[in-house]
Amino acid sequence: MEKALAAAPKNCDFKIKYLPFQLTPESTWIQLGGDVRTKGIKKRDFYDMKFGKDQWKAFMPRLEQAFAASGIENSKVDMDGCTGPTFDCHRLMLYAEDLGKEAEMCEELMRNYFTQGKTPCDKDVLVAAAEKVGLPNAEAFVAGGAKSAEGAEL
Repeated sequence: MEKALAAAPKNCDFKIKYLPFQLTPESTWIQLGGDVRTKGIKKRDFYDMKFGKDQWKAFMPRLEQAFAASGIENSKVDMDGCTGPTFDCHRLMLYAEDLGKEAEMCEELMRNYFTQGKTPCDKDVLVAAAEKVGLPNAEAFVAGGAKSAEGAEL
């Protein structure tokens, strides 16, 4: 995206709007039971269930090539971490949008998940990501149920 924006005529104004969505519905996480909704499940195990035994391995080289072509440092996908519900990631994206830090938040969340093996439903991971990009009151926001900065009771 940055390359496309840099190549655009200088007299053009752009507004980037991120539209987060959940690839896996909440009902899936509920069905898996246990502490999956707060601790996650090993990526390899979940991807085996979702795509078929070891089928996900076929798209890893393409994903890593896309990361490298985009200039993402450490473009190796970390498959040793966990995956899990991303609802709180989406809440953080809305909060970051309210504060003009949406792009930074998106990049940090994606980096955490794809190249650092961090779990997207781990509250500590989310607080650290929010603090890294400069979102105020990150811990209170993540702990609460607000969907935007205006709705946060801090």
